[in-house]
Amino acid sequence: MRSERNVRNEVYDAIVQEARPGDIVFMITIGFDFPKWQRVWRRWTGQDDNDASKWHTAVYSGCRKERRSAVYRPYIVHSAEKGSKHAGTTEEHISPSYYTCARNLTTVLEIIRMNELDADQRARIVDYARHKIGTPHDTRGWQRDFMTYVLGLPVVPRAGTISCHTLAFEAYGAVGVDFPHQTGTMPWFNPARWTGHPVGHSRDKVNLHFAYLRDHHFYNDSRFSVVLSVCRDKDHLSIVHHPEKYSWRHSDGASQPAIAHA
Repeated sequence: MRSERNVRNEVYDAIVQEARPGDIVFMITIGFDFPKWQRVWRRWTGQDDNDASKWHTAVYSGCRKERRSAVYRPYIVHSAEKGSKHAGTTEEHISPSYYTCARNLTTVLEIIRMNELDADQRARIVDYARHKIGTPHDTRGWQRDFMTYVLGLPVVPRAGTISCHTLAFEAYGAVGVDFPHQTGTMPWFNPARWTGHPVGHSRDKVNLHFAYLRDHHFYNDSRFSVVLSVCRDKDHLSIVHHPEKYSWRHSDGASQPAIAHA
């Protein structure tokens, strides 16, 4: 049986060899039992009826050598929720908790990449994310964009805070990456579903000042592909290079459509 250190180092080696600065890291935990009202809300935001996942998003910032060791640790910049070992935007190394299953829940770490980015853009994405270090986390959750998904009204930003997925969207927006609207799953009575965009946004792209897109919208974007998937369940470690998106959901038959870039 491999030691915990050997398992950790195997994961670190895989991430460091595959990931590039500016890639997006998702920690996806599945196995939740959402009540009916939450399933309806999640459907409006574009998640599958059978989706049982919660997401966390981070920007890969590179690797650093451990002190007195030949091992390189992979690092991320992310905005952590309350209840974590920290709250707010920080840069830290990827710990085993981000890819290790617990109890009845399955946790998968996946890294996605936009191949069109050059080295300068990647560096600027990381710089933008690092510039946000110390910014408090936006704790509003569903309340943040409720009025957008229900009535098509713009998100009201909370000054001086940021959510984990908004950090990723803004960092990519800072290098000129635009994101198409995702209004097709909003309820029939939401005007944005019929106009194609919420209030405060142009027709052809999301205004990131009023960003309403979620983690799964970033993941589904057809311009991005998965370069690495890591999951550890008890003594089994799975490291898969270049899997299909949602490969971890094939067992339950659920699927998600790709989001095409307009």
